[in-house]
Amino acid sequence: MLTDIFRLLLHLDGILQPLGIRYVVGGSLASSVHGEVRATNDIDVLIEIPEETVPAFVAALKPTFDIWDDTVRRSLEEHRSFSALHLEWHVKVDFFPAGGSPLDASELQRSQRVQLPDAPGAQVPVSTAEDIILRKLEWYRRSGGVLERQLRDVVGVLKVRAQELDLPYLREWSRTMGVGDELDQCLADAGLAD
Repeated sequence: MLTDIFRLLLHLDGILQPLGIRYVVGGSLASSVHGEVRATNDIDVLIEIPEETVPAFVAALKPTFDIWDDTVRRSLEEHRSFSALHLEWHVKVDFFPAGGSPLDASELQRSQRVQLPDAPGAQVPVSTAEDIILRKLEWYRRSGGVLERQLRDVVGVLKVRAQELDLPYLREWSRTMGVGDELDQCLADAGLAD
Protein backbone atom coordinates (compact mmCIF):
# COMPACT_ATOMS: atom_id res chain seq x y z
CA MET A 1 0.00 0.00 0.00
CA LEU A 2 1.34 3.41 -0.94
CA THR A 3 2.24 5.67 1.95
CA ASP A 4 1.22 9.32 1.85
CA ILE A 5 4.82 10.29 1.05
CA PHE A 6 4.94 8.06 -2.04
CA ARG A 7 1.41 9.04 -3.05
CA LEU A 8 2.48 12.67 -2.80
CA LEU A 9 5.61 12.03 -4.90
CA LEU A 10 3.45 10.58 -7.67
CA HIS A 11 1.07 13.53 -7.42
CA LEU A 12 3.98 15.99 -7.56
CA ASP A 13 5.53 14.22 -10.55
CA GLY A 14 2.18 14.43 -12.32
CA ILE A 15 2.22 18.21 -11.80
CA LEU A 16 5.87 18.98 -12.61
CA GLN A 17 6.40 16.78 -15.67
CA PRO A 18 3.63 18.34 -17.82
CA LEU A 19 5.00 21.79 -16.94
CA GLY A 20 8.46 20.74 -18.14
CA ILE A 21 9.98 21.57 -14.75
CA ARG A 22 13.11 19.56 -14.00
CA TYR A 23 13.42 18.32 -10.43
CA VAL A 24 15.09 15.67 -8.33
CA VAL A 25 14.11 14.19 -4.96
CA GLY A 26 16.86 14.45 -2.37
CA GLY A 27 17.12 14.50 1.42
CA SER A 28 16.24 11.54 3.61
CA LEU A 29 14.12 9.91 0.91
CA ALA A 30 17.09 9.77 -1.46
CA SER A 31 19.46 8.51 1.23
CA SER A 32 16.87 5.85 2.16
CA VAL A 33 16.72 4.72 -1.48
CA HIS A 34 20.50 4.34 -1.64
CA GLY A 35 21.33 3.43 1.95
CA GLU A 36 19.65 2.65 5.24
CA VAL A 37 15.96 3.52 5.52
CA ARG A 38 15.14 6.41 7.83
CA ALA A 39 11.70 7.80 8.59
CA THR A 40 10.93 11.28 7.34
CA ASN A 41 7.92 13.56 7.40
CA ASP A 42 8.82 15.78 4.47
CA ILE A 43 10.17 15.70 0.95
CA ASP A 44 13.21 17.67 -0.22
CA VAL A 45 13.18 18.62 -3.90
CA LEU A 46 15.84 20.39 -5.95
CA ILE A 47 13.86 22.22 -8.63
CA GLU A 48 14.75 24.13 -11.76
CA ILE A 49 11.91 26.60 -12.13
CA PRO A 50 12.18 29.44 -14.64
CA GLU A 51 10.56 32.71 -13.51
CA GLU A 52 7.98 32.59 -16.31
CA THR A 53 6.82 29.16 -15.10
CA VAL A 54 5.98 30.33 -11.55
CA PRO A 55 2.29 31.21 -12.21
CA ALA A 56 1.58 27.84 -13.85
CA PHE A 57 3.55 26.02 -11.13
CA VAL A 58 1.64 27.70 -8.30
CA ALA A 59 -1.72 27.29 -10.08
CA ALA A 60 -1.07 23.57 -10.56
CA LEU A 61 -0.13 23.06 -6.90
CA LYS A 62 -2.76 25.39 -5.39
CA PRO A 63 -5.74 22.97 -5.42
CA THR A 64 -3.96 20.48 -3.15
CA PHE A 65 -1.15 22.50 -1.51
CA ASP A 66 -0.85 25.56 0.67
CA ILE A 67 1.46 27.67 -1.51
CA TRP A 68 1.62 31.32 -2.53
CA ASP A 69 2.91 32.94 -5.71
CA ASP A 70 4.65 35.83 -3.91
CA THR A 71 6.45 33.44 -1.56
CA VAL A 72 7.78 31.40 -4.47
CA ARG A 73 8.91 34.51 -6.37
CA ARG A 74 10.64 35.99 -3.31
CA SER A 75 12.39 32.69 -2.63
CA LEU A 76 13.65 32.49 -6.20
CA GLU A 77 14.90 36.08 -6.07
CA GLU A 78 16.68 35.46 -2.77
CA HIS A 79 18.01 32.02 -3.80
CA ARG A 80 16.44 30.29 -0.80
CA SER A 81 14.08 27.39 -0.28
CA PHE A 82 10.30 27.55 -0.01
CA SER A 83 7.75 25.03 1.24
CA ALA A 84 4.35 23.74 0.23
CA LEU A 85 2.10 21.78 2.57
CA HIS A 86 -0.25 19.17 1.16
CA LEU A 87 -3.68 20.08 2.50
CA GLU A 88 -5.03 16.54 2.91
CA TRP A 89 -1.97 14.47 3.81
CA HIS A 90 -0.17 17.20 5.81
CA VAL A 91 3.16 16.36 4.21
CA LYS A 92 5.54 19.25 3.61
CA VAL A 93 7.58 19.59 0.42
CA ASP A 94 10.70 21.74 0.72
CA PHE A 95 11.71 23.10 -2.68
CA PHE A 96 15.33 24.16 -3.19
CA PRO A 97 15.65 26.29 -6.35
CA ALA A 98 18.58 25.23 -8.55
CA GLY A 99 21.42 27.69 -8.87
CA GLY A 100 22.29 28.06 -5.19
CA SER A 101 25.07 25.48 -5.26
CA PRO A 102 27.68 24.53 -7.89
CA LEU A 103 26.45 20.92 -7.55
CA ASP A 104 22.89 21.70 -8.69
CA ALA A 105 23.38 21.28 -12.46
CA SER A 106 25.27 18.02 -12.04
CA GLU A 107 22.71 16.63 -9.60
CA LEU A 108 19.80 17.42 -11.94
CA GLN A 109 21.65 15.93 -14.91
CA ARG A 110 22.69 12.73 -13.11
CA SER A 111 19.36 12.00 -11.38
CA GLN A 112 17.96 8.50 -11.74
CA ARG A 113 14.29 7.61 -12.14
CA VAL A 114 13.51 5.19 -9.32
CA GLN A 115 10.57 2.80 -9.04
CA LEU A 116 8.27 3.59 -6.12
CA PRO A 117 7.23 0.71 -3.84
CA ASP A 118 3.77 -0.77 -4.49
CA ALA A 119 3.25 1.42 -7.56
CA PRO A 120 4.09 -0.57 -10.72
CA GLY A 121 5.46 1.67 -13.44
CA ALA A 122 5.58 4.73 -11.19
CA GLN A 123 9.02 6.32 -11.14
CA VAL A 124 10.36 9.63 -9.86
CA PRO A 125 13.80 11.26 -10.32
CA VAL A 126 16.02 10.75 -7.27
CA SER A 127 19.53 12.05 -6.54
CA THR A 128 22.31 9.56 -7.19
CA ALA A 129 24.08 7.98 -4.24
CA GLU A 130 27.09 10.24 -4.83
CA ASP A 131 25.04 13.42 -4.99
CA ILE A 132 23.03 12.68 -1.85
CA ILE A 133 26.28 11.93 -0.01
CA LEU A 134 27.64 15.32 -1.06
CA ARG A 135 24.41 17.13 -0.12
CA LYS A 136 24.28 15.54 3.30
CA LEU A 137 27.92 16.42 3.94
CA GLU A 138 27.12 19.99 2.88
CA TRP A 139 24.10 20.14 5.23
CA TYR A 140 26.24 18.78 8.06
CA ARG A 141 28.91 21.45 7.47
CA ARG A 142 26.31 24.22 7.22
CA SER A 143 24.80 23.13 10.55
CA GLY A 144 28.16 23.68 12.23
CA GLY A 145 28.48 19.94 12.86
CA VAL A 146 25.23 19.71 14.79
CA LEU A 147 23.21 17.51 12.40
CA GLU A 148 24.87 14.17 13.19
CA ARG A 149 22.06 12.24 11.46
CA GLN A 150 23.37 13.61 8.14
CA LEU A 151 26.66 11.79 8.73
CA ARG A 152 24.83 8.61 9.76
CA ASP A 153 22.89 8.78 6.48
CA VAL A 154 26.15 9.25 4.54
CA VAL A 155 27.79 6.25 6.21
CA GLY A 156 24.66 4.18 5.51
CA VAL A 157 24.78 5.04 1.80
CA LEU A 158 28.52 4.37 1.65
CA LYS A 159 28.08 0.93 3.22
CA VAL A 160 25.16 -0.13 1.01
CA ARG A 161 26.54 1.29 -2.27
CA ALA A 162 30.27 0.70 -1.64
CA GLN A 163 30.87 -1.34 -4.81
CA GLU A 164 28.93 1.03 -7.10
CA LEU A 165 30.17 4.46 -6.03
CA ASP A 166 32.04 6.81 -8.34
CA LEU A 167 34.76 7.67 -5.83
CA PRO A 168 36.66 10.07 -8.15
CA TYR A 169 33.43 12.09 -8.61
CA LEU A 170 32.85 12.10 -4.84
CA ARG A 171 36.42 13.18 -4.08
CA GLU A 172 36.48 15.91 -6.73
CA TRP A 173 33.16 17.44 -5.67
CA SER A 174 33.91 17.09 -1.94
CA ARG A 175 37.05 19.20 -2.46
CA THR A 176 35.12 21.76 -4.54
CA MET A 177 32.43 21.99 -1.84
CA GLY A 178 34.87 22.08 1.09
CA VAL A 179 33.68 18.81 2.64
CA GLY A 180 36.68 16.61 1.78
CA ASP A 181 37.62 15.99 5.42
CA GLU A 182 34.05 15.00 6.27
CA LEU A 183 33.95 12.58 3.31
CA ASP A 184 37.25 11.01 4.39
CA GLN A 185 35.92 10.49 7.92
CA CYS A 186 32.68 8.93 6.64
CA LEU A 187 34.61 6.66 4.28
CA ALA A 188 36.70 5.50 7.24
CA ASP A 189 33.58 5.00 9.39
CA ALA A 190 32.07 2.90 6.58
CA GLY A 191 35.25 0.79 6.34
CA LEU A 192 36.15 2.22 2.93
CA ALA A 193 39.27 4.23 3.75
CA ASP A 194 42.17 3.91 1.31
